[in-house]
Amino acid sequence: IDSSTTPGTSTGSTSSGDGYQVVKVTKGSAMVCNGSTELILRSGTAVGIGNTAGDGLSDITAGKDVKGNEVVLANHLLIVPKSDGRGLFFTSDAYIMVKGTYTLSTKSN
Repeated sequence: IDSSTTPGTSTGSTSSGDGYQVVKVTKGSAMVCNGSTELILRSGTAVGIGNTAGDGLSDITAGKDVKGNEVVLANHLLIVPKSDGRGLFFTSDAYIMVKGTYTLSTKSN
């Protein structure tokens, strides 16, 4: 994670050879991902962030589309199709496995 970005925001990425990175996130954080980023929610709760057209995240495990504000199930492989604002909003503290590039915005106090 690169903490040199604006306060309350951090950016992270992994290359395909690096495998997954485990990221601890806090309640109220938003993770917006670039296209082809893979996500697996390991603990905690989150909902999908869709794009402005209403498209969501590809849930490969369930074979469905996770729309904005729809609950994300733990241990499901999610793929972000495009770099257009899609990602996850965390409704509790959580651990997530990420492969790809993302920006994590944390709640300001």
